[in-house]
Amino acid sequence: MMAAMLVALLGLCSAKVVVGRDVVSFDFGWRHRTGLHAWASPDEQPPSDVDPGPNPVEAQIGYDDHDWVDIQLPHDGLIAAAPSWKACPFGCSGRSYIPRHVLWYRKAFVLPSEWEGSAIWLDFEGSFRLTRIWINGV
Repeated sequence: MMAAMLVALLGLCSAKVVVGRDVVSFDFGWRHRTGLHAWASPDEQPPSDVDPGPNPVEAQIGYDDHDWVDIQLPHDGLIAAAPSWKACPFGCSGRSYIPRHVLWYRKAFVLPSEWEGSAIWLDFEGSFRLTRIWINGV
């Protein structure tokens, strides 16, 4: 009996306090466009300067993305792209002949009111190089 109580007591002493958290899938409800500030045509050469600037219109809350396509994550923006010898006469990025345009992803969401005052973490598990993230335009 005493040994059982000691084991139980030691178990309580070594127990960690774990604070609960909500894990919510963010994989659905995304919008996507290929092209820096407009849709890129399949034979258009990728821009030499891919910087959208510090405050691009595409990152603003009220931006009209009605002509963007609906996608879910994970998503590969190049998988649907076809090789283009016009856009990449000498090969693009790795000599693949697939133009590497700027890829935009947008998602509108509302946080539940009970999350007010909570720490919120967004975990992006597979963004391709030179990734920038704006939330509410900043």
